[in-house]
Amino acid sequence: MKNAILLTGMLLGSALLLGADNVSAQDWPQWRGPNRDNKVTDFKAPAKWPTALTKKWRVKVGQGESSPLLVGDKVYVFGRQGNEEITVCLDAATGKEIWRDKYASNPKYSGDKQHAGPRSTPAVAEGKIVTLGVDGEVSCLDLASGKMHWRKKSGSVPMFHTASSPLIVDGMCIVYAGSLTAFDLAKGTIKWQAKSVTADQASPTLMTVDGVKQIVAQVGAKSLVGVDVADGKVLWTAAYTGNSMQTPVVDGQVVYCSGPGGTVAVKVEKKGDKFNADQLWKQKAPAASKYNTPVLSGGVVKDGLLFGLSGGGSTTMFCMDAKTGKQLWTDNDRRGECGHILSAGAVLIYVGSDGKLVVFEPSATGFKSLASYTVDDNTGINGPWSCPILTGNRIFVKDNAGSLTLWTIE
Repeated sequence: MKNAILLTGMLLGSALLLGADNVSAQDWPQWRGPNRDNKVTDFKAPAKWPTALTKKWRVKVGQGESSPLLVGDKVYVFGRQGNEEITVCLDAATGKEIWRDKYASNPKYSGDKQHAGPRSTPAVAEGKIVTLGVDGEVSCLDLASGKMHWRKKSGSVPMFHTASSPLIVDGMCIVYAGSLTAFDLAKGTIKWQAKSVTADQASPTLMTVDGVKQIVAQVGAKSLVGVDVADGKVLWTAAYTGNSMQTPVVDGQVVYCSGPGGTVAVKVEKKGDKFNADQLWKQKAPAASKYNTPVLSGGVVKDGLLFGLSGGGSTTMFCMDAKTGKQLWTDNDRRGECGHILSAGAVLIYVGSDGKLVVFEPSATGFKSLASYTVDDNTGINGPWSCPILTGNRIFVKDNAGSLTLWTIE
């Protein structure tokens, strides 16, 4: 499960940063980065990769799959220590704790006790950080001090508890609280609810079509929908039978979604006074594992490639043509059950629950490894399930056992 174990992409023709106001190039203020697409803009691959990475610091931050965030010179981590869920703010250079918030959390697990959470990644915007606890606790804290602005118990909790990551946009915090719900970021009051839009684990993302800002979300494992940011009304629906853990990948007006049931691409257009979502293609394989969201390299500006991880208890990498859905290659090396791929310009970087960091080329002709490192001694259920942060020459890696490590490329 994950902090929303799932997919998104670069918005075309807009500098929209999904509510993450005034973020700098290095900031990683929410699930899968500034645009929720796992694309890194401030990394330049070295001419020669070192034989080993340099460990700068390693600190205990709490268990769980929730991914770390980086804003300015601070790192924010949401985790579990015993029967409490905690949010900590750390100095990015030293790992020294600056503040922490905590509250009691002792949910009744149902087949998911090995993943005690939290699994949802926080979101930062407008001087605030919002978290969604494993048992549905929504908290809004002051980014500088950790002081609580408000805390709400959300609606019904899924069978395997929450993993969907909050999305902050236009002064609202969007979370799955029983159904897709918009909380006023300043007050914590409910602005609207899209009661027909429910999901277990998937995280929503944003797109803009014909000037209308929309939340793209999954409805269980049955469909994709576009929801008007302004009022929560459903604008369009597209069939998708896959898995309710992936974040949709957005590229301009095209939405991709990939899970164990297959991969689809739909194009959203306004026709008259309504929006339509027409299926461009559908492929049964390759398809992302339930604990992975593919990354789009390239896109509408140039030929796009989708890179992801497929499989069950262990995964293999795949590449497919984003225009046609055609499988271009698969790699036979088995990797961890959960993993993430970052698109960093000239390279792609994988970090997974096998404790490995692998650098490879964004090639359409086959898997071409450039470097490989061990970044965590924990593997399997205790390994790195969280999405890493790559910025400059720094890589922040969090494992499920409760540690966050800063590595550098030197």
